[in-house]
Amino acid sequence: MDFTCKALNYPISQAQFYTDSTIVLSWIGSHVSRWKTFVANRVAKIQTLSSGIQWHNISGSANPADLATRGVSSSTLLTSI
Repeated sequence: MDFTCKALNYPISQAQFYTDSTIVLSWIGSHVSRWKTFVANRVAKIQTLSSGIQWHNISGSANPADLATRGVSSSTLLTSI
């Protein structure tokens, strides 16, 4: 998000993040020493750029980012935004 805001020259004062992965939420809420290097590096970056209270769980069926993977029609995609 930090990169996107800078690239667009658009400041954001508050952000909320959603994931349908409870595993990811667990990673973000844990100390990075628990994970192997690949995951630890990415989790550390996420923890640096956001706080745990900004992250929320959303069910996979309610996640609009997953619509395209479910074979929905183009009209459904357009109205889901």
